[in-house]
Amino acid sequence: MTGQPVGVAGAAAGAPSPSVTELLAVAVEVAGLVNDRSSYVTVSSGTGAVCVWVECQADAEHLSRLLRLGRVSDYPASETSEGFTVWSGGSWPNVQISVYCSLAGQVRPVRAFPVRAGDLDQLDVPVPYQLTEAA
Repeated sequence: MTGQPVGVAGAAAGAPSPSVTELLAVAVEVAGLVNDRSSYVTVSSGTGAVCVWVECQADAEHLSRLLRLGRVSDYPASETSEGFTVWSGGSWPNVQISVYCSLAGQVRPVRAFPVRAGDLDQLDVPVPYQLTEAA
């Protein structure tokens, strides 16, 4: 293993975005990491994004730690939407995973979990899934 993060097998610079089927498989795995306590999951084949909404801050931070999401941002409530926090910044080729949680009831500070130097050297595969290319 080269120490590089693994995501979609064979994904490289310029590779097409994963299919909806692949993204749904990722979404199922990510939701399973919090025992399916997610409100809903969205996928976008155009951008290769998987977005998971959870109700509980502890679940959101747990997912963020497992997925090594190093950025966290708060979006305050407006007249048209509730406020929320989003964790992002994973290091998987062609797959962008974000975790969302409502701002209501959150305890501060909200934590992010960036990858530190040497972290990936300790792991064979730093993600909870590995997709294969369609035959």
